[in-house]
Amino acid sequence: MPGVCLCVGGLLLAQLATDRVALRYEHSLYGVSVHERYRVTEDALVLEHYDSSTAVLEYYGMDPRPDTPYPEVRFLSDEVGAHALVWDGGRLELGFLEAAMRLRPCPLEDPDQTEGGA
Repeated sequence: MPGVCLCVGGLLLAQLATDRVALRYEHSLYGVSVHERYRVTEDALVLEHYDSSTAVLEYYGMDPRPDTPYPEVRFLSDEVGAHALVWDGGRLELGFLEAAMRLRPCPLEDPDQTEGGA
Protein backbone atom coordinates (compact mmCIF):
# COMPACT_ATOMS: atom_id res chain seq x y z
CA MET A 1 0.00 0.00 0.00
CA PRO A 2 1.41 3.40 -0.89
CA GLY A 3 1.51 5.93 1.87
CA VAL A 4 2.86 9.41 2.50
CA CYS A 5 6.14 10.31 4.19
CA LEU A 6 6.68 13.74 5.73
CA CYS A 7 10.35 14.71 6.00
CA VAL A 8 12.20 17.63 7.56
CA GLY A 9 15.66 17.72 6.02
CA GLY A 10 16.84 14.11 6.01
CA LEU A 11 14.67 13.19 9.02
CA LEU A 12 11.47 11.18 8.59
CA LEU A 13 8.90 12.97 10.74
CA ALA A 14 5.80 10.88 9.96
CA GLN A 15 4.39 8.13 7.77
CA LEU A 16 0.71 8.15 6.94
CA ALA A 17 -1.16 5.11 5.66
CA THR A 18 -3.50 6.87 3.27
CA ASP A 19 -4.20 7.15 -0.43
CA ARG A 20 -5.31 10.80 -0.15
CA VAL A 21 -3.78 13.73 1.72
CA ALA A 22 -4.40 17.47 1.83
CA LEU A 23 -2.17 20.37 2.76
CA ARG A 24 -4.05 23.27 4.32
CA TYR A 25 -2.67 26.65 5.29
CA GLU A 26 -3.32 30.36 5.27
CA HIS A 27 -1.41 32.47 2.78
CA SER A 28 0.71 34.92 4.78
CA LEU A 29 0.43 37.84 2.35
CA TYR A 30 -3.23 37.63 1.36
CA GLY A 31 -4.64 36.08 4.53
CA VAL A 32 -6.78 33.56 2.62
CA SER A 33 -6.95 29.80 3.04
CA VAL A 34 -5.24 27.45 0.63
CA HIS A 35 -6.27 23.82 0.25
CA GLU A 36 -4.21 21.41 -1.87
CA ARG A 37 -5.63 17.90 -2.18
CA TYR A 38 -3.52 15.00 -3.52
CA ARG A 39 -4.10 11.37 -4.47
CA VAL A 40 -1.17 9.14 -3.48
CA THR A 41 0.31 6.68 -5.99
CA GLU A 42 3.45 4.57 -5.67
CA ASP A 43 5.65 7.24 -7.28
CA ALA A 44 3.79 10.55 -7.11
CA LEU A 45 1.37 12.83 -5.33
CA VAL A 46 -1.27 13.62 -7.93
CA LEU A 47 -2.96 17.00 -7.54
CA GLU A 48 -6.72 16.46 -7.45
CA HIS A 49 -7.88 19.88 -6.34
CA TYR A 50 -6.39 23.28 -5.52
CA ASP A 51 -8.57 25.85 -3.83
CA SER A 52 -7.57 29.43 -3.07
CA SER A 53 -8.03 32.96 -4.34
CA THR A 54 -6.98 34.16 -7.78
CA ALA A 55 -4.47 36.51 -6.11
CA VAL A 56 -2.64 33.56 -4.51
CA LEU A 57 -2.51 31.71 -7.81
CA GLU A 58 -1.07 34.80 -9.50
CA TYR A 59 1.41 35.33 -6.64
CA TYR A 60 2.80 31.82 -7.11
CA GLY A 61 2.51 32.02 -10.90
CA MET A 62 0.38 28.90 -10.78
CA ASP A 63 -2.14 27.37 -13.07
CA PRO A 64 -2.80 24.18 -11.09
CA ARG A 65 -4.18 21.47 -13.28
CA PRO A 66 -5.96 18.44 -11.87
CA ASP A 67 -4.16 15.13 -12.34
CA THR A 68 -0.71 16.76 -12.28
CA PRO A 69 1.78 14.31 -10.68
CA TYR A 70 4.51 15.56 -8.36
CA PRO A 71 7.32 13.28 -7.13
CA GLU A 72 7.28 15.35 -3.92
CA VAL A 73 5.70 18.53 -2.58
CA ARG A 74 7.97 21.01 -0.80
CA PHE A 75 6.74 23.75 1.51
CA LEU A 76 7.77 25.91 4.44
CA SER A 77 5.66 25.42 7.53
CA ASP A 78 5.17 28.30 9.95
CA GLU A 79 2.80 29.53 12.62
CA VAL A 80 1.53 32.39 10.44
CA GLY A 81 0.30 29.94 7.81
CA ALA A 82 -0.88 27.40 10.40
CA HIS A 83 0.11 24.57 8.05
CA ALA A 84 -1.56 21.21 8.56
CA LEU A 85 -1.76 17.85 6.84
CA VAL A 86 -5.23 16.34 6.73
CA TRP A 87 -6.08 12.74 5.81
CA ASP A 88 -8.81 10.14 6.45
CA GLY A 89 -10.10 11.87 9.57
CA GLY A 90 -6.60 12.67 10.86
CA ARG A 91 -4.88 16.03 11.18
CA LEU A 92 -1.24 16.87 11.88
CA GLU A 93 -0.46 20.48 12.80
CA LEU A 94 2.88 21.60 11.34
CA GLY A 95 3.06 25.36 11.86
CA PHE A 96 4.95 25.21 15.15
CA LEU A 97 7.85 23.39 13.43
CA GLU A 98 8.77 26.37 11.23
CA ALA A 99 10.82 24.24 8.85
CA ALA A 100 11.32 23.32 5.21
CA MET A 101 9.31 20.15 4.64
CA ARG A 102 8.95 17.51 1.96
CA LEU A 103 5.88 15.37 1.40
CA ARG A 104 6.35 12.33 -0.83
CA PRO A 105 4.83 8.94 -1.53
CA CYS A 106 6.48 6.01 0.23
CA PRO A 107 5.68 2.32 0.65
CA LEU A 108 4.45 1.24 4.05
CA GLU A 109 5.39 -2.16 5.40
CA ASP A 110 2.54 -2.20 7.92
CA PRO A 111 -0.78 -1.27 6.24
CA ASP A 112 -2.35 -0.62 9.66
CA GLN A 113 0.28 2.03 10.50
CA THR A 114 -1.30 5.51 10.54
CA GLU A 115 1.43 7.69 11.99
CA GLY A 116 4.92 7.25 13.26
CA GLY A 117 8.48 8.41 12.97
CA ALA A 118 11.85 6.90 12.40
